[in-house]
Amino acid sequence: MKRNTVHINLIVHLFALAHALVAFSLRSLDLDDSIPLTVLTLAMIITISRVYSLPVDVTVALTFVCCFAGFYLGTSGAETVLRAFDLGMTIGMNAITTFVVSEVLGWITYFIAHKRNVEKS
Repeated sequence: MKRNTVHINLIVHLFALAHALVAFSLRSLDLDDSIPLTVLTLAMIITISRVYSLPVDVTVALTFVCCFAGFYLGTSGAETVLRAFDLGMTIGMNAITTFVVSEVLGWITYFIAHKRNVEKS
């Protein structure tokens, strides 16, 4: 079990870093980042699901929920933070928000997968 935890830490943190780098790079080039970020989110969820051998139906449900949640949190969450602290929209803020949202989605996926495996045992 300890071994899976180490892998999950690496998986979640590396995918969150990849999300932030893609968001920063594409926004710097004034390109839309929604499709690459969605693909990265799907890959992260599928990877975590495979580590815990989740059934396909659970994996598909997680991908739908997390992709919609990620889009919503990434867009409206960033706007809310920027308004609350009276900040202007910057490329760096976009990358930070993307990183945080990816971490949250990764850990939510982990907790669901872990709980399902514990209940199954």
